[in-house]
Amino acid sequence: MRETSKAIEASQRVLWRHFVGRTRLMVCANQVTVAIVHALLGRETEEQQTIVVYNSDRCDVEELERRGVLCVPFTHRWLCALVLIRYCILGNAELCLPHHRFGRSILWLLTFARKTSLIDDGLDTLRNVPRNVEPEKFAAGTTFYTFRYDVELGRWLSRFNVERVADIGVLSGSGRQMIDLSATRRLIVESPPIARVASELRLNENGTLLVRHSNVNKQVLPRSEGKEVAGADVALERSLQDFSGEIVVGESMVAVFALLNESPSYKLTVYLPKENIESLSPLVRLIEKRQFAELRQC
Repeated sequence: MRETSKAIEASQRVLWRHFVGRTRLMVCANQVTVAIVHALLGRETEEQQTIVVYNSDRCDVEELERRGVLCVPFTHRWLCALVLIRYCILGNAELCLPHHRFGRSILWLLTFARKTSLIDDGLDTLRNVPRNVEPEKFAAGTTFYTFRYDVELGRWLSRFNVERVADIGVLSGSGRQMIDLSATRRLIVESPPIARVASELRLNENGTLLVRHSNVNKQVLPRSEGKEVAGADVALERSLQDFSGEIVVGESMVAVFALLNESPSYKLTVYLPKENIESLSPLVRLIEKRQFAELRQC
């Protein structure tokens, strides 16, 4: 009888959280945002829960699901719509967006959410002029969740309440398969503006491995006869930990992760477009501080 009573009480607590408790609804576009979600879970109280709406092509949410988080892929449009409406209009919700460039439905819901926050989804954090965010669309003092960067951040973030909640090392926690780099001397990570120097990359050379961008719209290098893997299928950051060859990368978060690695044994070459150097000055200064890294403008 006592066990039955405890079970009923537990169910009541779950129902209370579901219908009355505070909800943090997070829209995840890539693994960077997923990493921030993991960090925020540790801050939850009994009356708060997290729900994730995510891009299944670019996000590994298995560990989140193991931790009891409700994860709904973008592809389940009707379910996404129900979740968004329920938790942004009817619930006491905090809506966390990686940027505002979504369909009209999410932009419409922004007007109803009790609280709106931004979540780091990549390199905009180290740009002075962001590409995916129009800062003026968010009220001054809006919360911006990011990594515990010990580096300068982009100037646009000065009007936001920046909360550094996650270690960048958590990006290496993906459950996807690691890359076998035992025969690789040169690892090329497809990222803007790599296409500008395609002729210099020697993609067909023995010992060279190309990691294709996880976003098909950003796969800019021509097909080659050399070895390559799909970035969406592998744990790239975790694979870099013990790599001792050369990493070639462009304007991407992979560059940031590689630069902030504590004691790397690899050499890092970062290509940045000349026209973006001023906007990327926080990243440029980070590269200049790392003896194992070299900046090349293109």
